[in-house]
Amino acid sequence: MNLEDDILIERFLRNELTDEEQSDFLKRLEDDSDFKENYHLEKQLFESLNDDSWSFVENTDDIEVKEYEQLYNSPEVIAIKEAIKDASRVKTKSKNRKVIAFISGFAAAIVLVLASNIFLKETVDAQVLYADNIQLEKLPSFVTRSQTTDVKLVDAEKLFKAKRYEDALAIFSIELEENKNSNIFIYKALSEVELNKFDNAKRTLKTLTNSDFIDAEKGYWYLGLLYLKSNNKKEAKEVFKKIVKEKLFNKDKAEKILDKI
Repeated sequence: MNLEDDILIERFLRNELTDEEQSDFLKRLEDDSDFKENYHLEKQLFESLNDDSWSFVENTDDIEVKEYEQLYNSPEVIAIKEAIKDASRVKTKSKNRKVIAFISGFAAAIVLVLASNIFLKETVDAQVLYADNIQLEKLPSFVTRSQTTDVKLVDAEKLFKAKRYEDALAIFSIELEENKNSNIFIYKALSEVELNKFDNAKRTLKTLTNSDFIDAEKGYWYLGLLYLKSNNKKEAKEVFKKIVKEKLFNKDKAEKILDKI
């Protein structure tokens, strides 16, 4: 089978032939057994690997679509597709269908692995960015030299630093009912983040950003980190862009994160 026939078959599969060309094509399918065999092979490969088969990316954002396009057009996948075509032209007709089924399944598995690696890499990258920027050890302390130090808040801070987030959260939640303090909001939200209670943490931080505290803007920084922790990079970008545009808390760090996502 020559290159011209391969191109002709592909044009037929893509509905690009004129009526006259299509009529000639169908007649040749009836008369030429080798051409017909190659057509069925190309058709199966086309249905397995052509661009239109990636319909599930239609509901993803632009970044993910570009990632899939890069994946599909990557040298690895192109090499796989070419190897499949070469291997599939084996003329042992009794085994031809089994060969096609095997290599198509193998190709699909390889593409799936490559796609999975993209998602895994994206998830890991977001988690690394969160870990690099959260800096829990640098949170403000409730321990002061003042005689008015709130012992319960100090205890909650100790529990938080010991990673006993459930116990710390219980105290911070109670304290917030009587003591509206921006640092308590932050500790409470981060306790929720570390417990993967992202919706609760989001509500806590948005309450902070909507408040009239002098440092209420800190809530946006931790909201952006929350979105990274939950691997919601689209929302994270929007928050960090707001921080940079309005020159809010940790503007420089937000710029660095935007360069990486």
